[in-house]
Amino acid sequence: MTDRNALVTAWLTYQRNWWAFEALDDLIRESPVDAWETLLALIDSAEPEMLEQIGAGPLEDFVGAHADTYIERLEQEASTNLAFQKAMKSVWLKPGENGVVERLVILGCEVVPVNSRPEG
Repeated sequence: MTDRNALVTAWLTYQRNWWAFEALDDLIRESPVDAWETLLALIDSAEPEMLEQIGAGPLEDFVGAHADTYIERLEQEASTNLAFQKAMKSVWLKPGENGVVERLVILGCEVVPVNSRPEG
């Protein structure tokens, strides 16, 4: 059973820091250079158990929006950064999402049909 006080504290902390989700989302859409550097810093600073969430969240959004222009940087980072590799394994791609899907699959991304993604 979850400790009620821990749950309350965690929920309030999450809500208090929701601005960070929105700010990173804005960076991904509006400033890919800043978003890339921020994602690398986030991955570098994250505890290992958070890498999957980063991969399935902001890194997946970044890859979906910018993989065509960042594929070489994605490949380079994955060649030397184990934490980045782990995060990339949680990135799901839509079939035909961009022109570099095969290269992204080699990096650990998974192609998942849109209708097979779990709701939640």
